[in-house]
Amino acid sequence: MAYKFKPYRSVYRDPMSVKINELLRERYVNAFAADTMTQQALAEMTVAPEFAGDTEKAAALRSAINARSADYAESGRYEMLGTKISRDAAQFQQQYAPLLRNYQLREADKQNARKTLSPDEYDKWRSERAEQRP
Repeated sequence: MAYKFKPYRSVYRDPMSVKINELLRERYVNAFAADTMTQQALAEMTVAPEFAGDTEKAAALRSAINARSADYAESGRYEMLGTKISRDAAQFQQQYAPLLRNYQLREADKQNARKTLSPDEYDKWRSERAEQRP
């Protein structure tokens, strides 16, 4: 008479480990995607070069978020960084909104001047605006 053994089952197996791994994987993917989108938004950021303060603020914003993003990438624990990455994205939107508004208003002002002024008057208008900058 042959013995029949049941397949071996480890006593250390956690029946919830698969669910936990799925949750962590989802968190990792979402946080990594959010960080990537923030980096892309930083790369696509447009600022009016006529405003030195805006370019300085944009450079400071880029360096701060890039430094934190580099720390996140170095740690590799994106599944635990979702809240921090969300805060970075919110900070970017909050601090970039006035810079973008200045850029859009400046471009609209240029377009309006191009429409209403002759090319010579427009060049004069631009040079006067450049002299007014501090």
